[in-house]
Amino acid sequence: MGDEKLKEVFNLFSKDKGKKKIPAQDIGMVVRSSGLTPTQKQLQAAIVGNGVEIVSGDATFDQVKKIVAQLQNTRNSDIEGSLRRALEFFDADGADTVAVTEISHVLQSFGEKMKSEDTDEIFRQADVDGFGQVQISEFAAMLAQAVAQAQQ
Repeated sequence: MGDEKLKEVFNLFSKDKGKKKIPAQDIGMVVRSSGLTPTQKQLQAAIVGNGVEIVSGDATFDQVKKIVAQLQNTRNSDIEGSLRRALEFFDADGADTVAVTEISHVLQSFGEKMKSEDTDEIFRQADVDGFGQVQISEFAAMLAQAVAQAQQ
């Protein structure tokens, strides 16, 4: 969510328009309206970490913006970790690599089946070595970044 949209949502919760603050208990609704779904623990940690008192405090737009950015980074890390764990399933020798042909086959055969042109495009953007392998950590990071950009 862009700054302008976040500001619009923030202003909906700002009860005293002159103060330009929202009550701490409304931060979760603002965060969730931006498309994020943090756990209560993650939300509280982000709120406290950005200097807002949870029980009786108020938050400025800049604080809420930092909270949203922090939670976005957490979500991206979670996505990247999930992708890495899924790709490691195909790493038979533990070398942190996976064969492009293997991943292409899976993407074209299971779940929402992709066309070969689509998988070819994904691997054109990836750093494929001379043996037709991609580094799992790099590939997972690239995919997580693509997911994050698609969700914005």
